[in-house]
Amino acid sequence: MAARMAGGNLYNKAALDRTAAVTKISTARVAAVEDEIVRQKWNFEPFLDEIQVSTLIVAGRHDEASGTLEPACQMLQKIANSELIVMNESGHFPFAEQPLYFQHVLADFTERHLSHA
Repeated sequence: MAARMAGGNLYNKAALDRTAAVTKISTARVAAVEDEIVRQKWNFEPFLDEIQVSTLIVAGRHDEASGTLEPACQMLQKIANSELIVMNESGHFPFAEQPLYFQHVLADFTERHLSHA
């Protein structure tokens, strides 16, 4: 599996290729996404510790795009007052793959945190 470090984040070319294959996006779009990842246009990791609101992190256990739950666990550690839900029957799009369970999780989180607002 080809992987390289992109600004301190593990960038997994094979995972990007698999995601592109199953989502049927164009080669040009894959190249654009790869460029954005490598150039860190989507890298908000340095700012995670600045988030000061309750945060729900949802991860699919079978997410081939990230290849592991490690990014979600890192977010959990860096964002104060965050919660991690791992959806065991989902991949990269838990909201679409398990919509009813996702709605339940989101409703529960929202109810618990909006009642304190």
